[in-house]
Amino acid sequence: MAQGEIPTTDKDGLDHGFGLATIEEAAKCLEGESFCYTEDGDFILNVMVSRRAFPNAF
Repeated sequence: MAQGEIPTTDKDGLDHGFGLATIEEAAKCLEGESFCYTEDGDFILNVMVSRRAFPNAF
C-alpha cells in the first residue's frame, strides 16, 4: 500500500474494501478528517469530527 492510498481487502481493489472512502467522506461532511496508517503490523484509523457538526450534543 502506497502512502496516501486507501487499502482494500479484495484481490482486484475494485469492488470491496474496508469502507474507508465512505468513512473519509462522512468525516469531511462533519467538518472533520480521517487518517489511516500501519504501525507495528497494526492498522490504525483515526477519525476526528468537529463539535460544530453536533450543536445540540454538548
